[in-house]
Amino acid sequence: MLYRLLPAVAIAVKILSVTVLADFVSPSDSRIVYVGRCDRSNENAVKMSWAGTQVRARFEGTACSAIIDETADSSAYNVIIDGVLVDSIAVFADKDTHQLVSGLSDGIHDLILYKRSESKSSPVLFKGFILPEGNALAAAPALPQRKIEFIGDSHTNALAVGAEGWQDKNVYNNNVYASFAAITSRFFNTQAVMTAVSGKGLVHNHSDTEMISDTAMPEYFNRTVTSLPEPEWNHSSWIPDLVVINLGTNDFAESRQATFNGHKWRRPVHPDTFSTAYHSFLDTLRATYSGAKLILVAPYDPCGSVDSVTHAIERIYDTEKSQGANDLALVTYPAFEEGDYVCCHPGPGYNQRIAESLAVTVEELVGWGPAAVKKSEIKSGRLFFSRERSKIISFPGHRGKRANAAFDLKGRAMEAPHMRGENNAPGMGIGIESLDSDHHEK
Repeated sequence: MLYRLLPAVAIAVKILSVTVLADFVSPSDSRIVYVGRCDRSNENAVKMSWAGTQVRARFEGTACSAIIDETADSSAYNVIIDGVLVDSIAVFADKDTHQLVSGLSDGIHDLILYKRSESKSSPVLFKGFILPEGNALAAAPALPQRKIEFIGDSHTNALAVGAEGWQDKNVYNNNVYASFAAITSRFFNTQAVMTAVSGKGLVHNHSDTEMISDTAMPEYFNRTVTSLPEPEWNHSSWIPDLVVINLGTNDFAESRQATFNGHKWRRPVHPDTFSTAYHSFLDTLRATYSGAKLILVAPYDPCGSVDSVTHAIERIYDTEKSQGANDLALVTYPAFEEGDYVCCHPGPGYNQRIAESLAVTVEELVGWGPAAVKKSEIKSGRLFFSRERSKIISFPGHRGKRANAAFDLKGRAMEAPHMRGENNAPGMGIGIESLDSDHHEK
């Protein structure tokens, strides 16, 4: 395909069975801005794997498409135009050209292609944009000055946040955009890097038969792409003001199965081992990001560790403070109600409440004020923008019921059935993946 090789030529491309003339924009074009870890060593194909990775640009015209090569199975993306979430798309391995938006008013538009799911086994390749013939990118968008890095697992990645039950636990119902992390970032208008891998722990990964896993989050912290040890991430290329750590759920997740279910092969981490590793990781973050503030999140896991990880991190925080540390704060998950967890993970409303607790602590520790709303709105739940600035997304139905939630810019679930799949065909875009043996990957 010629458009993959030449950075600025007119091409003929078939989109939704209609052949049109179009202009290709290379992924290495300086007017494209990337937020998040990605491998840009190949100027024709940018490797992306982390949920929350963003491709930002400003384009002129009424439409825009993207070339995304899915090297594994499937992935999912949100399309944000002029600050409004307008669509979500599913990307499959058998198609690489995807229409992001059409029918816009003529003029210059801000675009964010937001990777809502993670790619653990193999990265996706972003190979550029396609614009209607005669249109071009405008000057590169300016990025927010504030920066937060979120280090975590599937709680940070909002695994299954759009599912109604285990039968809907699949990549299309994963949406980091609805996570407490992304909600907090939007509230303070920050750049956000999500360094989070589902199923991984600080010391022990879920379902590992060894207590100390060979490749846990401290190893992934140094990676550019989750599935590849090289190239290593250049930490000096992006220095956060604040690091939010939400780890430990997977380390302790199997304690109940090992104790009560007779699963003797399970090796949940010993609290002392976890504590030592956590303090060491905090020291690594301080050395890597000099001057950055740290927030320790103490999660709750109703299906596995219950509050054991909560208490472990509370003790770690107390130890740090007793030793004179003044660069960190603690956030525990707020009280939860029935229905707040979906497939053992925080649901949309609970992610919102976690974000509200986190926002208060960020204000106290870092001194930031909210970017778009009054401070009094934090505790009222009215984070971010008014509902009038959002748009309901209508996806074709599937199995006669709603299985995937769309979200407005506030992170609230909205009335919308399903993600758009191949050629907008009804029933496409939702697939049921096989579940792990315990229905419980974090």
